[in-house]
Amino acid sequence: MKKIAFIGSLVLLFGTNLSGQKQTSQRYDGIESVKINIASGDLTVTPSDSKQVEVSVTYDDTRMMPEMNQSGSTLTLEEEWVKNSGQKATKSSWVIKVPSGIAFKTNIGAGDATYEALELQLRHNTGAGKLKLDGLSGKLKVNMGAGPVDVSNGNGEFQVNNGTGDITTSGGTGQFSMNSGTGDVAVSNCKITVASSFNSGTGDVSVSLDGELAADIKANSGTGDATLDFNGSDISGMIKMICHEKKGKIIAPFKFDTEEVKRNDGNGPMWHKTAQLGNSSYRIRISSHSGTAKVKE
Repeated sequence: MKKIAFIGSLVLLFGTNLSGQKQTSQRYDGIESVKINIASGDLTVTPSDSKQVEVSVTYDDTRMMPEMNQSGSTLTLEEEWVKNSGQKATKSSWVIKVPSGIAFKTNIGAGDATYEALELQLRHNTGAGKLKLDGLSGKLKVNMGAGPVDVSNGNGEFQVNNGTGDITTSGGTGQFSMNSGTGDVAVSNCKITVASSFNSGTGDVSVSLDGELAADIKANSGTGDATLDFNGSDISGMIKMICHEKKGKIIAPFKFDTEEVKRNDGNGPMWHKTAQLGNSSYRIRISSHSGTAKVKE
């Protein structure tokens, strides 16, 4: 095992920016996966110009020390509180450059994170902070406690769960599972190629397509509006739209084949309206309990 620990007199080798502020950098060969545990700090992950993984970290050495450990093809990056420091507020800054194809598992207690222009297998967890995913491809799974999530120009499988905060997605292609407890879910100019779902408990959900729909789709909000915008493409598929009989509303630019109020689904009396349009068999479900369920041309 290769281990880099930054303690004692080695601290003198690092550049000093402010009182207590240190910075160090390391390079690693043969890395296939990276595990990151950050208590309080920001993270930036960008492409490397080589096959090496490059790590740079800025930190307050009176409060915490970074640890970097390579075991085989796995690199583990962690923060350890300095003994008797009282774990007072401090914030680190990690900058990592990696080649494409790396598997990431990241845990951040509090802090912002950005991943840019990479092919990754990503599992990311943040307690509180902001997350930006720009130009990524691969399989990405995100869990956020609180804070906004911005996903742009991606290609692959995206699964995002956010307790408190908005989810914004633009210019993506693939499969999407986007869920927010109390924020808006806004999706623009995306190509849905695998069955996808978008949901918010109390916020608005809006999905705007880029090209014809190529898979099943669900858009739902508990108390906000849920809108699917075909953005000029043909509206084709097996469409079901649902809302509360008295608290909700349904708007669509076509006539329905069936309209029925169902009273036995546990949510009160709910309108269920269906239409088969075009030749597509893809299932389209737009629903809101007490907001507006809407389809736009």
